[in-house]
Amino acid sequence: MKAYSRILRYILRYKTLVVLAVFCSLIYASMNGFSAYLIGPFMKTIFFQNEVVSGDKVNQPQDLKVLEKIKYSLKAKVDEILGKGNPKDVLSRLCLLVLVVIFFKNIFSYMQGYIMAYVEQGVVRNLREDVYESYHRLPLYYFQERKTGDLISRVINDCNTVNTNLNSSLINLMKEPINIFVLLSLMIVISWQLALISFLVAPPILFVISRISKKLRRRTTHTQGRVSAITSVLEETISNIRVVKAFAMEPFEINKFKKANYKYFRSLLRLFRIRRLSSPVTEFLGVTIAVGVLWIGGRMVIDQRGILAPEEFIVFILLLISLMQGAKRLSEVNNKIQMGIAATGRVFEIIDQPSDIADPPHPRPIDRICDSIRFCNVWYEYNPDEPVLKGINMEVKVGENIAIVGPSGAGKSTLVDLLPRFFDPVSGSVEIDGVDIREHRLDDLRKNFGIVTQETILFHDTIRDNIAYGRPDILFEDIVEAAKTAFAHDFIMNFENGYDTIIGDRGTKLSGGQKQ
Repeated sequence: MKAYSRILRYILRYKTLVVLAVFCSLIYASMNGFSAYLIGPFMKTIFFQNEVVSGDKVNQPQDLKVLEKIKYSLKAKVDEILGKGNPKDVLSRLCLLVLVVIFFKNIFSYMQGYIMAYVEQGVVRNLREDVYESYHRLPLYYFQERKTGDLISRVINDCNTVNTNLNSSLINLMKEPINIFVLLSLMIVISWQLALISFLVAPPILFVISRISKKLRRRTTHTQGRVSAITSVLEETISNIRVVKAFAMEPFEINKFKKANYKYFRSLLRLFRIRRLSSPVTEFLGVTIAVGVLWIGGRMVIDQRGILAPEEFIVFILLLISLMQGAKRLSEVNNKIQMGIAATGRVFEIIDQPSDIADPPHPRPIDRICDSIRFCNVWYEYNPDEPVLKGINMEVKVGENIAIVGPSGAGKSTLVDLLPRFFDPVSGSVEIDGVDIREHRLDDLRKNFGIVTQETILFHDTIRDNIAYGRPDILFEDIVEAAKTAFAHDFIMNFENGYDTIIGDRGTKLSGGQKQ
């Protein structure tokens, strides 16, 4: 239920469009029900010519019950619209009326569909943006503990699953309940007895659908996990293709991918088995209702007691068939929504992930480091009771050059990572000019550091944009000056396109030294 309410909050960002879509759905449902109702006058005109409407207003009997009054008023209104005349004239006006009704029905159906498609795609766009923003908010250790492929899958595959299953689902979810309500109202007006019989078989259908839906959501969550596994294998293989080839591990990686792909294949089969079960079960139970109505309603017409006219019985059957089709579409919508909800669970898991590396409520300004950086009794641990840094005390004055040395795993990188707050100490503090760095905004703090990572990280872009990363306003002369300072200008100019050369993913077109 929580997932439904979360998605609803996203939808309510477009509440004006949703209200407009509801209005279009009301018009569509009214036109759809009215078009089915017109079958009665049509049959009356063709097969019961002696009862063709005269067009004259007839006084309504006073002793009618509420439903009978509504039915009588509806018939009288249609008779008034069709007007008087011989059967051919009435038939011509009736055909024209059907065309007008169907025209407006389809116009408003198109408008409702287009509006809701905008809402659907807007919701998915907002979800994808929120997940991506959450990645930038989360601390560094969150990414160190998870597979890159799974994190990518949350943005691509899971959001695509939400998109695929919301697409058309929201349209039908908005349209079909209103349509079913209108059809149901007309059925009750025509014969409340037959409508009551139809309702008696509805609870078993709803029970079956709910059981199938629960299984569907569980299988979808499991399937999304399998997609993440495939994405992870792909990402790791492509990122480390040099290592794979160097150690002749192609058969090993192919076999690993086949195993992950087979598990995904098996998971999909189970998912489709459950999803495909819903439609035939719903249809069979629906046909059971229709057969019961045909048997009882047919007897009512044959008895000729005036309870139900032949043309009314045909209209009732048509309304019932339309209602069953709407209910079937609604059950398919439910299946899709269950699959979408399972995917949104994985998406919201990222969005709701708390971050303990955050800006303080009242940050203190910092423009530059004026005096010193000081570590005051700093402790840090990745795992409980396994400290990496133990009581570090150190001060570095402005203008000093220092080197931190030690064996692998001693905590050198961790110590430096505390400065830009990639991590926060378990105890103790890191101070700049006597102020705890946790009192500054992250952006203000990190602007004071230039970081060269151990791993060379470059983007699939031009050399110019990699050097000026995040600074589209920088002058080209400043980019060249920076390259000359790093002794990179000469080899850059040896490329055919110079600074406009695309260097490939992670800088694959450059040598190791050129990347540095």
